Amino acid sequence: MKYSRMNIITLVIIALLSAVIPNVTAQEIGNDSVSLTMKNGKAIIAYHLNGAIKSAVELEVIGVTMQNAIKAKSGSDASLKIKCDKQVVLNIALCGNSPYMMLNITAPTNQKNTVLLKFKSDVMVVPDTLSDNYILFRDELNDNGGYLFPRFHMVVNMLNDGAAMFSCAWLNAGRVLSGRTTKKVNAPYDYCKIEFKGNNRLMLGLPAAKNIWGKVNKKLPVKKFQKFPWQPPFAAKWLISYSVLDLNIKSKLLFLDESYIIPTRMNNNNKVLVMALGYSIWKQDIWEGYDQADGPFSYPAYLKNGELFLRQVKFRKKVKKAKHDRPHLIYALDAKPNSTGISLMPIPALAKLLSEKELQSMRWTRLHAGYGSCDATQRIEKIFRREKQVEKQELISKIIKKMQEFHIEVRERLKQYLAWNIRTKRWLKAERLKNSQLTASATVLSENLETIDHLWKKKQTRAKEVKDFIRALNKIKALIGSAKAMEQQEDASKQLGRELRTMGGTQHHLIGAYRQCIRGVRRIAVDRLMAASDPAEVDFLTAFIERTSKILRIKHGEEGK
Repeated sequence: MKYSRMNIITLVIIALLSAVIPNVTAQEIGNDSVSLTMKNGKAIIAYHLNGAIKSAVELEVIGVTMQNAIKAKSGSDASLKIKCDKQVVLNIALCGNSPYMMLNITAPTNQKNTVLLKFKSDVMVVPDTLSDNYILFRDELNDNGGYLFPRFHMVVNMLNDGAAMFSCAWLNAGRVLSGRTTKKVNAPYDYCKIEFKGNNRLMLGLPAAKNIWGKVNKKLPVKKFQKFPWQPPFAAKWLISYSVLDLNIKSKLLFLDESYIIPTRMNNNNKVLVMALGYSIWKQDIWEGYDQADGPFSYPAYLKNGELFLRQVKFRKKVKKAKHDRPHLIYALDAKPNSTGISLMPIPALAKLLSEKELQSMRWTRLHAGYGSCDATQRIEKIFRREKQVEKQELISKIIKKMQEFHIEVRERLKQYLAWNIRTKRWLKAERLKNSQLTASATVLSENLETIDHLWKKKQTRAKEVKDFIRALNKIKALIGSAKAMEQQEDASKQLGRELRTMGGTQHHLIGAYRQCIRGVRRIAVDRLMAASDPAEVDFLTAFIERTSKILRIKHGEEGK
C-alpha cells in the first residue's frame, strides 16, 4: 500500500499524540464497595452506595507522570499496575470485597516522592489511640496547610454529609502534610501529601453507608436527654465528640476534646457499666458517669432501640467545663469484636498495613496490681464492724498485701511522670537555646507542663511516702488480737482506713491528672504542628509528640482515659 506524503505526516502526528496522551482507554478495578479508574494520566477512587458510584478522591504522585496501566486478577482480588516515569511503579490491589485498597509504591531508594490525595471533606479526624482523636471541622482547618505526626499512621476525612469516609494510612513517611486549597471559585477541596524516600505502602479506604458519620450543630439540653435524628447504620464503637476548656491555662488541669463512647442503655440500676479502664457509667438509672481523673459527670449520650439520645456533658467539680459553641461529631473508627464494623472501620484495617510491632507502638500497655485503697479499706472495715477480724485474719493479711502492691505500683508510675517532666522541660529549654525560632512553641509547652509541678507541690504532703502507707497497714495488722475492745478496734480500723484512702487516693488521682495534663500539652503540640510551615519547627514538634508517646504508652488502670 502506498502512502502520500500527507498521509505519512498524519500517521506521525497520531503516533506522537498517542505517546503524549497515554492510556486514553480507561483501566478500572472495583468491587461492590469501591473502585479505582485510571484514565488520561489520572487515578480516581470512587465509593459505591445504593447502586450509585460516587467519585471522591484523586490520586497522583507529584512530579511523576502515570503512563500506562495493566490490570490483573488473583482469585477474588483485582489489581492495577501503573507504570510511571522516573522509575516509579504503583501497584494498587483491592482487599477482597472490602472498601480498602493497598497501594504499593516502587521507586529508586534515595528518590524523594510525594503522594498527593485530593478530596472534598467536611471534617478531618486524626486518630490518636494513645490519647484521644483530634477533630477538625472545615472552618477550623488551616488554609495554608500543616503537618501531621507521621507515627499516627492515619488520617480520616468525613465526606458527603454523612455518606462516606476517606481513610488514608501510610506505612512510613518523612512528613505528612494536610491542607486546603481552592480549585475553582467557592469550590474548596482538601488534600493530603505523604512525603517519603524510595518505596512505600499506603492503604486507602472509602467505607460508605447512610449515617456512617453525623454532625450535631444545635445546642443540646443540659438535664434531659433529647432524641437526635441519627441512627447507626451498623454495629461499631460509636463515639461523640465534646469540646471543653481552653488548653492554655497555667497551673490548672488541662483539658481537650473528649470523644465519648456511645453505649447501649441498660436497665439494671446502679450497676457499673465499664466503658474503659478508669472510665465508666456507674449509675445507669440517672446515666451518671465516672472518670478517674475528674470524678463524676453527667454522661452525654446513649443508644436505645437503635435511636440516639444526647445531652450536654456536665461535670460535678467545675474543674472541667464544656464548651457548647462547636458542633459535635458522631463517628466510629473502630469496631466491636465480631461486629459489622470490623470490615468497614479504619482501625481494624490497619492490621493489613502495619506489623504487630508497629501496631503495638500505637497501643497503651496496662499496669495494674493489687487492690485500690478505697475498696480494700472498706472491706477490712466491714470485717471489723462484724467482729470477724480474728477468724478472717488470713483474708485481712491478703488484702493488706494487695493494697501494698497497688500503692507501690502507683507510686512508681507517679515517679515516672515526675522524672519525665524534668527531662522534657530540660530538653525544651535546650531546644529553645539552640534555635530562637522555636521559642514560642517551646515556651507554651513548657509553661503548660508546670501543671505537673504545681500539683505535686500542692498534694505531696497528702500523698506522703510509701513507708507511711506501709506503717498504717502494719497498724491494722496489730489491731487483730490486741487488748483493745472490739468497738475500739473498729474505730481504729476506720481511722486507719481514712488515712490509707487519703494517701492512696491522692496518688492515683495525681497520676490521672498527670495523664490529662500531658494529653492536653500533646494536643497543643498537635495543633501547632497542624499549622506549622517552618521545617525546624515541624521536626521539633514531631520530636515532642514522640516524647509524649513514650510516657502515655504505659497506662495504669487508675489513670482515666
